[in-house]
Amino acid sequence: MADRTGRPTTTARQGTRRAPRSDPPGFTFEIRYVSGAEGERLEAVQLDAIREVLQWLHEHHHHRTRPPTPPTSP
Repeated sequence: MADRTGRPTTTARQGTRRAPRSDPPGFTFEIRYVSGAEGERLEAVQLDAIREVLQWLHEHHHHRTRPPTPPTSP
């Protein structure tokens, strides 16, 4: 988008971009391939962990963007 002089205008979305990181993220990870019964157990643990994180994010995201809905009387 541009103004009348042809210069680009800044939208709110453009103004919220983060600067690129110059430092490493502060954590490392290792990729391991596991198969068989051990792989199935690991997959179950990972699925539970992912589910827990997604639930936490869902619950806390709503609290940030809007106030919680008060309980209704039965």
